[in-house]
Parts: sequence; structure tokens; C-alpha cells
Amino acid sequence: MKKNSKASQKPVSTIIGADTIIGGSITTENSIRIDGSVVGGLTSKGTVILAPTGKVTGNIVADYLVVAGTIEGDMWIKERAEFENTANINGDITTTRLIIDEDAQFHGMSIMAREVDAPELSGSMDVQDAASTEAPAGEEPTEDKDMEIKSVTDLEMAGTADQEEKGNTEESMD
Repeated sequence: MKKNSKASQKPVSTIIGADTIIGGSITTENSIRIDGSVVGGLTSKGTVILAPTGKVTGNIVADYLVVAGTIEGDMWIKERAEFENTANINGDITTTRLIIDEDAQFHGMSIMAREVDAPELSGSMDVQDAASTEAPAGEEPTEDKDMEIKSVTDLEMAGTADQEEKGNTEESMD
């Protein structure tokens, strides 16, 4: 990552480690650094920093974006986006300023606008809403400690297995 980047406007308050995969939408008021993987939408009122080992499969809405990793999704960046030499982007971007290193890979369309009208990402949840989410009355929150996810494929397979199990349960009730 370039040290002289002016993109970091708010402090990094969230770091997703290289060995971490998060499935679902993320919303943050500050900047976020991703060394691992996010499968879902990402909204930040600060800077999204995607390290060389980082990957986002989903759409991104942010004030600033610095990419050295991989993005598979569309981006709406209100101020400035930088694609560094190791960046691999597959998606469209709408932004006011775009810097692409000559070795970066960008497969998509860029829309340069004076003002970016970013969409609300579906499935995103405010931090306060997420904090207030509780288990139904009389039930304990569930944790699946036996499940080990090693890759995005494992995460997708886990979702498929859950759907199949629900289908089998519904069939046995008939």
C-alpha cells in the first residue's frame, strides 16, 4: 500500500484478518481494512482499504477506496478510488476521481461523475440495528462451533446444505 495516499480520511476502526471470511453485509462509520474475504455488501463512510490478500465479492459504497486485492462487484465511491498495481477488479465503478496503476487489472466500466448517487445496499444493517438483534424470547442464541470454513466455496456449500436440510424437513412433514 502506498504510504503517501491521501485517501485515509477517517481512522481504521475495523480490520478483517487474512484468515477471516465474513458472509453478509457490513456497515461502518469509519474506515475498514480487509486482509481476508467479505462475501456481501460493504458500506463505509470512511475509506475501504483492500490489502493484496483481501477480496470482496459484493458491491461497495464508500467515501474512499484503496484496492490492492480483488473485487467482484460494483462500486460507488463518493470521493476517490485508487487501484494499485496488484488490484484485480471485476465490476463497474462510479466515482468523482479514479487512479489506476498501470499494472492493475480492471474489467468493467468507469463512470466519472461530479457527484456520486450511491444506492442503498440491500440486506445492509445499521450498526445499532445489528446490536439490538436478539434471539426470540425463551431461546438461546445458537453457535455452530463444529463448522470450519476454509474458503468461500465452503461458505457457499454450507448455505446449500442448510437449504437442502430445510427442504428435507418440509418433505418429511407432508
